[in-house]
Amino acid sequence: MLLAARNQHLKEMPLQEGLQSLQATGAEAVELCHENPLMGPQVMEEALAERIGGWAQEAGLRVCATGWHADFVADDAIYEQMQQLIPLAPLMDADIFIIACVGRGEGASWETAVERTSRLCELAERAGVRLALEYEPGFMVDDAETMLRLMDEVGSDLLRANADLGHVFLQEEDPLETIERLGRRIVHCHVENMATGVHQHLPPWEGDMDLGAYIGALSDTGYDGALSLDLYDVDYLTVAPRCFSYLAELLEQNA
Repeated sequence: MLLAARNQHLKEMPLQEGLQSLQATGAEAVELCHENPLMGPQVMEEALAERIGGWAQEAGLRVCATGWHADFVADDAIYEQMQQLIPLAPLMDADIFIIACVGRGEGASWETAVERTSRLCELAERAGVRLALEYEPGFMVDDAETMLRLMDEVGSDLLRANADLGHVFLQEEDPLETIERLGRRIVHCHVENMATGVHQHLPPWEGDMDLGAYIGALSDTGYDGALSLDLYDVDYLTVAPRCFSYLAELLEQNA
């Protein structure tokens, strides 16, 4: 598995400098996040996407995914922007685009979620990328059961899973069995720790999760993709080196 960093929080740092700073933390790969306004939907175009991909390569980082956790189900404007972003992923050397079915806005419906996710899968097929769906507490798709239902109704092999391990811990009665159940559908992962019943992303050594067991369960499915460090309310560049050292030890123990 690859240790990956996210550039979502480096909003005050030029993109090229941010990628170099993430590589210096010990990251092997990067998840490029359109939540970062420097590469948000309002500014993204083919030329910028190509430059970002080049900057990542120069920094020695593999681009494990791009993505945008925005409510394309309820918001028509976001849905249109999502359709513009997905084809740009390959220009950044990514073959995975991460999405989430938030569905919080007025008028959001399950039927709209299926219809719009199906349309995004068609775009993904033309672009040569896979969509990695993440579930989260409070979203329309908030657990594995609901995610698998959406996958079945959409009916596209390109709709896969971004398994946020903390969300799996919070939402599932048997998290490790859930990882086994999702199996080869998992193409990308977010990693952090969490306390029981509390949706707060914690460094890997805090919280109530036995992350070694989660990594072992992923390994048992054959997963060899990214573990993307997903932290908030911390100085990401300061805490990331210790996080990656800790995760590297867990990976070695589960090798």
